[in-house]
Amino acid sequence: MRYNPFEKDISKLEANDLEKLKSEKVAEGWYVEYKSDFPPKNKKVGHSIASFANSEGGWYIIGVKDEDETNIAKEIVGIDLEGKMPKEKLASIIKDYIEPIPYFESILVKISEKKGVLIVKVIKGEESPYLTRDGKVYQRIGEVSDPVAITDVHTMRKLYERSENTKLKIEKFSQNPFKISKFQAEQNRCFLEAYFYISSPKFNFNNFHSDEFFDDMKENFSTNVQIFNDRIKAYLPFDNFYSSLNSYILRDLEDNDRSIDLVTTLELFNNGNLKMFLGVPTLPLKDDLTIIDLYKYNTNYKKFLDILSRNEKTSLRIIDGHSLLTAFYIIFNQYKRILIKNGFKENIGVRFKISKCWRTLMFFNDEKYLDLLNRYGVPVCLKSEIEVPEFSGGNLLTVDFEEENEALNLIIKIYEALGLPPHFMEKTIEGLSNFIAFHPNNSK
Repeated sequence: MRYNPFEKDISKLEANDLEKLKSEKVAEGWYVEYKSDFPPKNKKVGHSIASFANSEGGWYIIGVKDEDETNIAKEIVGIDLEGKMPKEKLASIIKDYIEPIPYFESILVKISEKKGVLIVKVIKGEESPYLTRDGKVYQRIGEVSDPVAITDVHTMRKLYERSENTKLKIEKFSQNPFKISKFQAEQNRCFLEAYFYISSPKFNFNNFHSDEFFDDMKENFSTNVQIFNDRIKAYLPFDNFYSSLNSYILRDLEDNDRSIDLVTTLELFNNGNLKMFLGVPTLPLKDDLTIIDLYKYNTNYKKFLDILSRNEKTSLRIIDGHSLLTAFYIIFNQYKRILIKNGFKENIGVRFKISKCWRTLMFFNDEKYLDLLNRYGVPVCLKSEIEVPEFSGGNLLTVDFEEENEALNLIIKIYEALGLPPHFMEKTIEGLSNFIAFHPNNSK
């Protein structure tokens, strides 16, 4: 939505900004609706919010009285705040009365100790049509919200086309443009692909093509993030940065000999979207000095190998579960950090693909995990490729940046797809904490 009656971000609005509605003679119309208080019927709120989402977006302002004839803001009356929670009430109404839930932001601006104005910014919806509880589709017509007639085939088709176009964009974005080398193909290298897609088309990084942003991006993806309640710091050594069309490529080369291979790679776009290609770390199926130092003299890995049959030892590829989770955790939080730093606060979704995962089995350096394997057998992945959720119809998992351990919640979905029941993960958290604590990149 391009129109903004305040000409500043909603999160920065203060009481004196409300006076602009009067001084600039802002009237109700296609993009603005005033209410002196919450309507007596909650469905009226639902109709208005849905109409903005089905149209071009808009501002729903509760606590402002308008003139009867001109619909221009007349008086900042405010709504009673004593014992009430207007923002929570609004969110509850939208959740109960509109399907799907449109994207919106709200702020309560206090004009006195007991009075305030609730300002709601509704974004043009990409999942239209947005239906109200009574099964109707509302659109903005001037200063009112009107239901679309069932016979209005043209309008309904346009709304569905908007949703279909969004789905097509997601499907097109979820394509891997990078190819693996002949050597990696022969090694049957397994990759985790992640596609982070911002639902609203309104976000863009400021000065994306500037030296300042490029340097800031390099620093962001090369320095520590906090893991598990700020107890541990860790990073990944991204050391190769360059540009593509409207995006930047970030790679962890590991060494110069890997420059022609597809190593752990990120593609960050100017609209905030991110493609992640994470080489799945594997372990040798033998107890020798090629295993990483963390497991070299570890009795758990020896016990793990003893659990496997002779056929499994010759046929399986072992995924280092803790290393994979740690790498994903770091990248996710680095991505989250740069978005928030650049003012992002909208909707985001993600989908995953795991390629060449046939005959893989995960190892977790945890005695409880080994006990589960002894009791239930080994969860060997028998699928060559896994999608979470299925790549069709624009399906996405919702990402909640406010959830502290959202990275862990997401990768549990991946591990579940690889054969590990979710309750198994509860048994590996202690081992994971120990792994990250001794991670070679846990301090920089």
